[in-house]
Amino acid sequence: MTLIFACVLMVFVLSGCWDRVEIEDRGFVVGIAIDMPENSSLDDNAITVTNQFVVPSGLGAPTQGSSNEQAYTNFTVTGKSLFAIEREMATISSRSPFLSHLQMIVVSSELAQKETLFSDVLDLFIRDHEMRREVNVLIVDGRAKPILDIAAENEQLPVMHIQSIMENSFKNAGVMQPLRIGELHEHLLNESSYVVPRMVKNGERLNYEGTAVFHGDNNRMVGTLTQKETRGYVLFTGEKDGGKVEVEKNDETVTMELLNIDSSMKITDKTKAIIGVDVTIDVEMQIAETFGSETVRTKEKMKDLEKRAEAKMEQLINQTIEKVQKELKADILGINRVLHQYHYGFWTTIEDDWDRGKNYFSHANINVSANVNIQSSGAADETKN
Repeated sequence: MTLIFACVLMVFVLSGCWDRVEIEDRGFVVGIAIDMPENSSLDDNAITVTNQFVVPSGLGAPTQGSSNEQAYTNFTVTGKSLFAIEREMATISSRSPFLSHLQMIVVSSELAQKETLFSDVLDLFIRDHEMRREVNVLIVDGRAKPILDIAAENEQLPVMHIQSIMENSFKNAGVMQPLRIGELHEHLLNESSYVVPRMVKNGERLNYEGTAVFHGDNNRMVGTLTQKETRGYVLFTGEKDGGKVEVEKNDETVTMELLNIDSSMKITDKTKAIIGVDVTIDVEMQIAETFGSETVRTKEKMKDLEKRAEAKMEQLINQTIEKVQKELKADILGINRVLHQYHYGFWTTIEDDWDRGKNYFSHANINVSANVNIQSSGAADETKN
């Protein structure tokens, strides 16, 4: 009986490492690019996936410095199923793909414009137990694969170079904060329109600018916002602080840095014919740079600069609203969330025709009011006589 008990106990103890994989046998994938196949004769549902694998020997040991060997390798496979593609990756690579360290998913704009295909290709990454919810999602103009070979000046891995560019976005109001796949999943579940950060490859350089706009009805990319229009979107939503606003005064330019943005929204009219929305943007700024010898520290000058900044911000925001309402016809401004949360009874009567069907959103009357408060003019009053 003692022997039988010991054998039974060993079954539970020894089963702990049944699925162990040695670390040197894992293929660490840090980036994935998803494109439409270059061969147009393939099925419309076929996709091309490129995985960027880390080559540890190329990174070099800390005491040895960097290695001459390339620190990454890219493998590309085409198929109709992401799951099948990842399994095929294991047959052409010496190590099977391991996604727990995935940093970024890059999707081509061509694929994103196909109805429902964008959400379909992300389904595996949302479900897979190896995936983390912190993985960033990015749209690239043209094909996505080439950016995984971009020359990185200060990084050994192109994906980490792209990550660094995106993480520096907090200082620029013309670009979006990185979008995590967990946040994107919420948009897909709510069937609400949303934006995804966008990157453009310009020769050997990457420009992180503007946004891609997706309609929540079919998860299809319906257009883009330029860097200027994105700045208006960021000011409207108040989703991030930072950035700048330039105003002209007597042919001289004054640049002001945004310290804090607070956006509040109120529904004023609730009829299907006219839905009124009042948006108040409270902004705290400081003067970052002036061109000219005129002092700006007097109360009158400060008030004048505040009024000019308010007018400039309202102009930027209204240009964005005009494009989103009339051209893109997708509510990425979050008005639907306010209606759902605070006016649920009315929302249920227009939900199916908000930014689809009769599209009440495109006819909504959105009024924007900006309030600017300049906190500081800087450490010095003048730089020259």
